[in-house]
Parts: sequence; structure tokens; C-alpha cells
Amino acid sequence: ALGASALTSMESLKRIMFGFGAAGLINIVYCFIAWQFDDPINWSNPYGAILGTFGNPNFISSFLGMVILALSAFALQPGIKIWQRLTLAFLASMALAEIISSNSIQGLVVTAFGLVLVTLYKIRSLKIENKSLRLSLVTSYLTIVAIGGITALLGALQKGPLAQYIYKPSVSLRGEYWSAGINMALEKPFTGVGMDTYGDWYRRARDAQALIVPGPNTVTNAAHSVPIDFLSYGGFPLFIAYLTFISVGAVALVRVFRRQKEFDWIFVSISGIWLAYHLQSVISINQ
Repeated sequence: ALGASALTSMESLKRIMFGFGAAGLINIVYCFIAWQFDDPINWSNPYGAILGTFGNPNFISSFLGMVILALSAFALQPGIKIWQRLTLAFLASMALAEIISSNSIQGLVVTAFGLVLVTLYKIRSLKIENKSLRLSLVTSYLTIVAIGGITALLGALQKGPLAQYIYKPSVSLRGEYWSAGINMALEKPFTGVGMDTYGDWYRRARDAQALIVPGPNTVTNAAHSVPIDFLSYGGFPLFIAYLTFISVGAVALVRVFRRQKEFDWIFVSISGIWLAYHLQSVISINQ
């Protein structure tokens, strides 16, 4: 019974990845047509960039970053033929070019995170008998990644050598939106302001400096951070419940990671996409 259950679960995961891959392929082709020629659908598009099927350059760029993660994991799976690897590399290159054309940093962040994670899984699966050598390799890799990640984060905050390449004014705007959401929770810590009512409370809850940037007439109906949205909607009880819910998934992921010694592209893809979603949800809306 346990074996049959495990097989059924694996088949379900394969179907999930097949559906995700189909959505990714459709968006890669669609975005290429819209980028190189003209969008066949006459959307109301104030951004002047690709939208895919997501209606916003940030959303499609983040999604394409997750697609690149899955394509990379599949390409590194043992037993894949060379023509398959080349095809996957071509699709990933197209997706990356489309992310760059979207002018959205979110997609580049998700892509970088995904490639780092896939590489970590691959290094961990290497057949190295010397445990000390394997540990040193993983530790060195994580140290380099940590240094790069901190440098990139400082750049997003307009500090350090990467500031001119990474920082965007929207980061400052998000800071004001986050502050307003936190203020709502502090005013109503046990109930919040109500589900999806952030926009009704924004003017009242925003800080004084928000009258300068983004300005007195700028309003928003979301904190542009999913955790802070939940914090403002239902106060600290809902916020804690949300974090607990995520923690259950995180614990399950860690448990599988610890016992999974082989490189399993399905687990790498699904766990990576799950982590990538929560990474971008910190600075994006609940889409």
C-alpha cells in the first residue's frame, strides 16, 4: 500500500511538472512573438514590455525565472541525451532574454536564485567518497553564494558596487507600502483591518514621508509583500498562522533534502519553484 501510494504521488508530481512545463513553453513562445514582432492580443499595456499571460512584466519575469530553474534541473538529470540538453538550454536562453527585455529585476533575482539552488543540489549529489572534501566543497560554494547574495541585496538597497545596476526607484516605493501595512497591524494587532482592505486604509496608515515619495496622490491596494499583506489583513494571529503554514512545507522540504542523495529533477524543480515563489512574494503582490 505504501509503495502504491508513493508511486501515485510521484505520478502526480510528474503531471504537475508537465503542466508547469506546458505553461512555460506557451509563455516562452508567446513572449517571443510579442517581443520580436507584436503582441497578437491588443491588451491595455501601460508598461511597454512583455506581459505573457500574467498581465504584468514583474509577474511574467518571475514565472520565466521559475521556468529556467525547472529547465536547468531537467537538463542536469542523469541519462538525458545531448540533443535534449541543447533544446533545454535553448529554451532557457530564450526565457532569459525575455526576462531581460521585461526590464524587471524580479525575474533576474529568481533566475539567479534558481541556478544557485540547482547547482547546490547537483554538487551535493556528486559521488565523492571523502566526506570532508564534499563538506568543504558545499561550504565553499555556499560561502561564495552568501557573499554574492549580500552584495546584491546591498545593491537593491542602493548601496555597494552593484547599486547602479540593481537599484530601482520602486524599491523605495515598496518601503513605504510595507511601512503602511505594518502600521495597520500595529493599530489593530489582533484583528487587522480586514481581508483585501489594505487600499481602504493606506492613506490613513502611511508614514509622513510617503507624502513626498511616492506622493500624496499615489495610492495602492496592496503592500507589495504577501507576508505584510496578511499581517495587515488579519493582524498577528493571521500572520503567525501564515508563517506556520509555510514552515510546515519548509520542514518537509528539509527532511526530503537530507535523505535525498541522488539528483532528482522533479524534487529539485518543485522545491526550487516553491522557494522561488516565496522569495519573490516578499516583494510582490499575491498573484
